[in-house]
Amino acid sequence: MTRKKIIIWVCVAIGGVVLAVIAAPFIGIIMWVTVAKHQINKVEAVLQKPEVYQTVAAQMALYCQSDTNFFPEYIGAAWLPAEVRKIGYPHGRIDPEDAYLEFGGGFHHFGYRLERNKEQSSSDTNIWKLIFLSEDSDDKPLITIQVPATNHLEEAVLLGKVIEGYDSLIATAGSGEDSQEGVHQNKIQTLLRFNRIPEAREVCRDLLKRVPNDWWAVLVNALITAQEKSRPAGDAVINEWVQKQPNFFSYLDLAYYYELQSEFARASDAIIKATEYDANTDWGHGGNSEYRGYTAAMCAFHAAQYPTVIKLCNKMLQVKVNGDYAKQGFRVLKAAAEQRLRNEQADPVWASDILPFDPFENVDIEKLLQRKLERPHRKEAYNYNHSY
Repeated sequence: MTRKKIIIWVCVAIGGVVLAVIAAPFIGIIMWVTVAKHQINKVEAVLQKPEVYQTVAAQMALYCQSDTNFFPEYIGAAWLPAEVRKIGYPHGRIDPEDAYLEFGGGFHHFGYRLERNKEQSSSDTNIWKLIFLSEDSDDKPLITIQVPATNHLEEAVLLGKVIEGYDSLIATAGSGEDSQEGVHQNKIQTLLRFNRIPEAREVCRDLLKRVPNDWWAVLVNALITAQEKSRPAGDAVINEWVQKQPNFFSYLDLAYYYELQSEFARASDAIIKATEYDANTDWGHGGNSEYRGYTAAMCAFHAAQYPTVIKLCNKMLQVKVNGDYAKQGFRVLKAAAEQRLRNEQADPVWASDILPFDPFENVDIEKLLQRKLERPHRKEAYNYNHSY
């Protein structure tokens, strides 16, 4: 082979490699969309089977005819019949005149809509129509059912159905901390919604048995123990766990626990201890180290623990993995703490780009503990002045 031909073949080979590298992401996207569309088609086919949609129509109609105060703004899989509980990640809304369930999301939405036909319904009988919805397709009526207007679910019966759903989800969620934690939290909040405080606390204990190293399970059980038994007993629950796996995040969990107990000096000690450990990590207990650290620092500031604030801010300013995220917030907070130490006025506003750490965003912790807690909350508006 001549030198010229060799050069040509080398250039062709290099060009092919370059094209492959350039095209690879697009090919990957096309393959992902194709597979996703295939899975969606399979789920949509299941949802259009009579044995599935007939059960859904009957249960959703009873939901609509029951006291809608029983229902949260959005219901999840545990509230749905077993036939659809395992299909994707369904969620929906229940109202007196209609209901909606969605099984898709992202680039393709699909599911059911149940409507009461007001014209055909009477004081004795409600006429309900279930419709299948699929994005970019015409609505498809599936079934029309008649339900006596007096038919509904009593509170105990409804709660029993939902708890059965949660137990089914828990049994299939595996032993992973994230999977168990989310289902248990939803079950706890549902029990709280129905004012079943002892049962909700028992679910907290069940979670700790299943995932004894889960930070959220330890935190909530320490708080419950402190409430039911004694403060020292609650302290022991979380301190023994921290000693088994001491790190930056577990000590911030300990600090948060003491903050909720209004023991600010002990919270400060836990924060100082946290600074002795590596914080240059992508993710920890509920968020990255700067996100967790900023809430701890702000709480310490409002507890007048200014040297602790400065020490934690200095620690966070050294974190590199998240770039400039939260850095300006820590600088402002550190400067404010230094001003307070000089007896100068300083009231830092919560940084607009950092949400407060709130491990009980999905669980009504005050109802669970039956007492008021002073703590930072997440707000719809990011920029708010935190005072408590």
